[in-house]
Amino acid sequence: MIYLCLIIVAVVMDQILKYIVVNDLGMMNSVPVIENFFYIHCIPNDGIALGMLAGKQTVVIAITSVLMAALGIFFFLFRKKFHPFLLCAVAFIVGGGIGNIIDRIRLGYVVDFFEFRIWPYIFNLADVFVVAGCAMVLIYVLFESRFRGVKKDV
Repeated sequence: MIYLCLIIVAVVMDQILKYIVVNDLGMMNSVPVIENFFYIHCIPNDGIALGMLAGKQTVVIAITSVLMAALGIFFFLFRKKFHPFLLCAVAFIVGGGIGNIIDRIRLGYVVDFFEFRIWPYIFNLADVFVVAGCAMVLIYVLFESRFRGVKKDV
């Protein structure tokens, strides 16, 4: 099934990239990719979005595990009912979520490393998958009739 492959690819890509960054750069180190704009800056992050729930790993692991399980169940129960675009979005969210859960269980924190100096937060590939999946869900909700081929009256 292609959606399960998307989940696996997201998790594997995230974990490989984190492994490479930690082993080649080391934690708490930074290297410019584009001077004064984009850096690889490897840091531990024990919070979730925007630093919320920092230091509460058990709670974060429990909440994200329940959410990923619920999305996974939704995904497998209703995969034939929903549009492939929405299913890809859910697969991205689940894959990114699992990638970060692995870090939290294995390390007690998430490894973040993408730093854009125009954005105040450092993030990782799993975060990119989650945000992209959420954006795709939003696009699907806003334009659902176009995905179904039905024109809505405006």
